[in-house]
Amino acid sequence: MLKETRVALVGCGWAARNLHLPALRRAGGAQLVAAADPNERNLAGIESPQEFTDIERMLGTVECDAVIIASPPTAHLCAVEWALRAGRAVLLEKPPAATRAEAHRILEIAAASSLLCVPALNQRHHPELVRLKRRMKAGEFGDIEAVNVVWTSGSALSPRAWLRRREQGGGAMLDLGIHVTDLWRWLLDSEVEGIRATGRSEWIDDQTVAIHGRSASGTLVSAVLSLASTDRFDIEVIGKTGSARVFPYRRMKESYTGQWRAFESALAGGRWTGATLAEGVAALDSMLDAAMELPLAPRWDARPVEYPLSLVCSTTRDYDAIRTTVSYLRRQTIASKLELILVGPSEAALCGPAAETEAFGAVQRIGIGEVRSIAHANAAGVRAARGRLVVFTEDHCFPEPEWAEALVAAHEGPYAVVGPVMRNGNPDTLVSWCDFLIGYGPWMEPMAACSPDFLPGHNSCYKRDILLELGGRMEALLEAETVLHYELSANGIPLRVEPAARARHINYSRLSVWIPVQLLCGRLFGGSRAMAWSWKRKWFYAAASPLIPAVRLWRCAREMHKPGRSRALFWKMLPLLSFGLVLDGIGQMAGYLWGAGDSMRRLAFYEFNRADHVKLQERALWTSAS
Repeated sequence: MLKETRVALVGCGWAARNLHLPALRRAGGAQLVAAADPNERNLAGIESPQEFTDIERMLGTVECDAVIIASPPTAHLCAVEWALRAGRAVLLEKPPAATRAEAHRILEIAAASSLLCVPALNQRHHPELVRLKRRMKAGEFGDIEAVNVVWTSGSALSPRAWLRRREQGGGAMLDLGIHVTDLWRWLLDSEVEGIRATGRSEWIDDQTVAIHGRSASGTLVSAVLSLASTDRFDIEVIGKTGSARVFPYRRMKESYTGQWRAFESALAGGRWTGATLAEGVAALDSMLDAAMELPLAPRWDARPVEYPLSLVCSTTRDYDAIRTTVSYLRRQTIASKLELILVGPSEAALCGPAAETEAFGAVQRIGIGEVRSIAHANAAGVRAARGRLVVFTEDHCFPEPEWAEALVAAHEGPYAVVGPVMRNGNPDTLVSWCDFLIGYGPWMEPMAACSPDFLPGHNSCYKRDILLELGGRMEALLEAETVLHYELSANGIPLRVEPAARARHINYSRLSVWIPVQLLCGRLFGGSRAMAWSWKRKWFYAAASPLIPAVRLWRCAREMHKPGRSRALFWKMLPLLSFGLVLDGIGQMAGYLWGAGDSMRRLAFYEFNRADHVKLQERALWTSAS
């Protein structure tokens, strides 16, 4: 075996950081000498002696023995070709490619080379599965009647964009199904034929699929695979004289360590004990064949851009509920260039006096039936928008006249999202101030321009195409926009607070309303944030939840002690503010452990029609208080 294997890494995203590099460290005997990724933010998360944004340049200049290719599947073909041409052995993350043609081209290139080029189908190196195969081969279960697999995760909400589209190598069929198909063949020492599938594609392509087939020896094989659930992985083998069930997640790390040790041994001249590249490509072929009849997630083609900005204004009731917001929107300095999109139960309910909307460049009224949540309505507005930009408005947030013009100007920069500076619109009660500080403290006036990791939810302005690229995930991510903002920031897409865009926000001022809202907001945020997490990570964050109130209180104190803000007010708010943050922390703990539940639906009752949830004397803030 080589004294020290010099390794170069192509692709520094999730798989590299969480799977391959930890396996190298656990195995020992290998040294990472270089890493390449076109995304500099991904590179920043890797500790490597040499870093490159040009993959071909790295592979042509760095001295190494092997290359781990962990880039998105669409980049595999070029990376494999460059690596083999440079004389480097390759460990290739699955799927081997995004398409059948690219996979077979990789197979041709590898066949023409004498170098090791193998797929990272790590389950063959899992100690529990190796033991299961031995037991099956020894006849412990008799003739095998069936092999059943259930494998689920929450990856549908992962920020990995390629995972959403089948043509880019994503979805459960290609992300999990390739593993499962290879496992069937390996465990049974038999080819699997006639694989058929049914599936569900709502957020992403092939988010949940059920597949079944039969091995050449007659064993029935089946699997339920999902990227839209919680973490679960179990394999059941049923034989004539016995059965067994294995839970691979329990020792998953060891499968990656074992895979690397087997790869390193093969580099030194030993026999490769994992799947061959031909077997990996065959697994891809079988999944693509089975997926041919499956539906894809909805695609919404962007409508031609006709306006600089579309204003989305949603309600569960009728036009009267949003009349005040519309009155502030028509006062915008560029109102004649704006598209107003009203979303509600029916088009008829959204009709108001023609004179109140004639100032806008265009008006659309979209009826969607029952409005389940703000995100449900806002997503419908985005899909209909003809503006280059889309901004969400609320029935209780009233922008200044220069707001829209400032948002459009700020978006001339490279920003995905631009948010306004917020002002407390009903500042006469401590409840209102506590609600405002918890919800909008990081963006309250006075404030200078900056690029934070997240912006005000339900009040920020997006480049429309960025939202449309989310596909079926858009509605889920708009439920808790902070999660979406974190995702965009993590992908290196900047956000901006624009001080020239200002808005007055009307906050909950009744204690009986504010208390349940804090619990619901906390649970919705925790559940949305943790949807794609492992149970171990969920439990860790739940256990740390008692720290949330203290951390957030410190942040609130920091905001209120900035120049131009009232320190005296902070001390008056402190007892009630602390109570509200404890409620939020309890809600987040529940969200981490049990998901968002029905918090979205319940929160919609309070979020819409804010005039119903403030002090009676504050209803005069609306020109059409009910």
